[in-house]
Amino acid sequence: MDQNEMNGNYGIPRDVRANVKLSIFILKDLVTMVITTMLTFFAAMRIFPTTQWVKMIAFIVLTIGIVFYLILPCRGGKKNWQALLLLARRRKTRWISFDWKY
Repeated sequence: MDQNEMNGNYGIPRDVRANVKLSIFILKDLVTMVITTMLTFFAAMRIFPTTQWVKMIAFIVLTIGIVFYLILPCRGGKKNWQALLLLARRRKTRWISFDWKY
């Protein structure tokens, strides 16, 4: 095998903790989407009766859409779900209960 055919890439990651990618998708995110889709279908079948199929389809589409949005990367190298967790942890003054006395 010629060195020019492989261009020095043998498919071995440089790092032990490197993310495995399938084309443009990270495998962990792809598995998360598949598991969420399956759980959403199972939950929708148990929650909604057969007469409410429009609400069931809306539930499935919205749940998968929200999970897809949370997996997308945002600025700073984090994913959207990580950015939301950081926002909730850092701004503790926002999470005051309504019946809190001064």
